[in-house]
Amino acid sequence: IVMSYRFLLGWDAIRVSKDEKVVVSLDWEGVLFGVYKDGIYYRRSLSGSIMAKWREFKNGRLMRNRRILQKEEVESLLDELKEVLNGAIFHLKRKEGLILNGVGEDAVERTESLLLDFPKSLLKKEREFVEVYGHVGILPPDQYLSLVLQLTEGCHWNRCTFCGFYRKVLFSIKNAPLFEEHIKKVKSFFGEGMRLRRTIFISEANALIAPWKTLKENIDILKREFFISPQPLKGAKMLDWIKRGEEYFEGVYSFLDAPTGEKIGIDRLKWLKDKGLRRVYIGLESGCEKVYRLLNKPGTIEDAIESVRDVKRAGISVGVIVLVGIGGKELSRNHIRDTLNVIEKMELDEGDIVYLSPYREVEGTEFPSIRETLELTPLSPLEMEEEITSFKRGIEYISKKGTPHVAIYDINEFVY
Repeated sequence: IVMSYRFLLGWDAIRVSKDEKVVVSLDWEGVLFGVYKDGIYYRRSLSGSIMAKWREFKNGRLMRNRRILQKEEVESLLDELKEVLNGAIFHLKRKEGLILNGVGEDAVERTESLLLDFPKSLLKKEREFVEVYGHVGILPPDQYLSLVLQLTEGCHWNRCTFCGFYRKVLFSIKNAPLFEEHIKKVKSFFGEGMRLRRTIFISEANALIAPWKTLKENIDILKREFFISPQPLKGAKMLDWIKRGEEYFEGVYSFLDAPTGEKIGIDRLKWLKDKGLRRVYIGLESGCEKVYRLLNKPGTIEDAIESVRDVKRAGISVGVIVLVGIGGKELSRNHIRDTLNVIEKMELDEGDIVYLSPYREVEGTEFPSIRETLELTPLSPLEMEEEITSFKRGIEYISKKGTPHVAIYDINEFVY
């Protein structure tokens, strides 16, 4: 049997395919981040876990599926990939099926070395990840491939009844020396793997809550350590900028809670915008007063509206996160209607995003028992889809300055 290997060596990553049935994607440190095999896409986190994603028809509907592989499954997959990559080296040496895209001939020898080191390099990076990050709580979907910088760790509020991302993390803010040290560790950890990252995400839950003096000093350090594009970039222009070097990034992104946006003020938001802040993500969750109170969010719905308006006035785009199904069957109508009313008041445009996030029960949080006490009936998968459709139609109808992009934000799909 003649095996057919193809190699795409791009500026950002290495992709090796075998018989067009298996595609292995590595960064330029040789770290696996994606595999396509037998109709299933496998996404590997920097900590070593692997999520399988696939789609299949059930009851006449195309369903999205995902699950985290068990340890034995991870080991089996990595063993299989090791064989694939070892077999690929012979063909790479002969430059068979080779495409160079944004890299020179020297990239072939570099790739050969990385394939030989697989999976030894994976184990090394897994250990380093724990030392550099410890954990990464959650990111918005458009930032899954960002370079995360932990200006803060944990969540200063940490009392939302539906969220369990930071329950075991002590909230802390890095001062300038600690943040500078953290950046150097991150750069060393990623190395040439930073080519895969196009944006910087300042984490964790609400990093912009740091005292202004500390925030300003840390943003100035970030600007010294990285090259941020003077303006937002897309498509070919972004690729041209990124390809200047590992330390070139399109922009800076971060979470923001409702009260903090108002406290920062428009002048300081404009300063952050000038330093490269492109978008902030605010968890509205619901515009229904009754539901909002049950979630125990910091601040009020009015705070969220004013924060979004201030951010927009400063020239920064917004990602507004809405929980789907959070009101159960009994409050669904009110949840949709009132949330759409709030989004209309935010005056979003085509540069913004509304993320519709299906509610997922999280172990150790209070909301499941609250819902049970109030006898709120969980939505079925079909009812969740119907609520999503209602939100999409409503957002399109109320948009006056331009329709924001609407996307699904499923926390179960997060991998960093």
